[in-house]
Amino acid sequence: MAHGATRTPERTEIERIVREVLAEMAGSFAGRQIIKSSSVGGELVLENKVVSVAELADRLSGVTRVAVPRGAIFTPAARDELRKRNIAIASRVSPVPGSATSHTLVVGMADTSYNPAALVQMLGSDRMKIERLPSVGLINIVEELCEHVTKGGTSGLLITEQSAAALCLANRQRGVRAVLGQSVSAVRHASAAVAANFLVIDPTGKGLFELRQMVRTLTQCKQNEYPPALRQKLG
Repeated sequence: MAHGATRTPERTEIERIVREVLAEMAGSFAGRQIIKSSSVGGELVLENKVVSVAELADRLSGVTRVAVPRGAIFTPAARDELRKRNIAIASRVSPVPGSATSHTLVVGMADTSYNPAALVQMLGSDRMKIERLPSVGLINIVEELCEHVTKGGTSGLLITEQSAAALCLANRQRGVRAVLGQSVSAVRHASAAVAANFLVIDPTGKGLFELRQMVRTLTQCKQNEYPPALRQKLG
């Protein structure tokens, strides 16, 4: 057998330590440039491309999932800490640096105690132009959102725990194609079917990452790719 062909436990541990030290060094430089994070609904969202234990320190209380940019690297110790706490890792797509604002989203709230500040901030980082409407009750907020949507070039987002009523109210308006945000896949299928321009979400039990992905799915749907017969009826 060739010399060094067998890895001893000591050698494996040394390699592990070397990898972690290198990653920690990279993380320290990356961390000086990007140290943004937010935690809402049991989800910790990090902007770092290299995640070490230092980035996780004192941030994991009540967290069930860590969302990071696609391709982000976790040091072994960071992965061990998340595994020990049974915290899942989710990757997300970061916006292209320098890209122009591509979509206007009008956001309304009714009959919910949910705080949308972190969500709005993240959607803004996706190069969306966000307009928030004041809370004026379910019926009035739906009417205001519909008015914005029917002008064209704008999507509506209503966050409410009265989602069934909101959906019915919105779809009574000509030119409004409202869908329910039950999951990312449900929004994707509904958007493809009717070119949705209005999303109603009950935030109960949903994490920040999931909410963001549902909104992104809505705003990325192509408005003219549903059957012509439906287009004529739905406006």
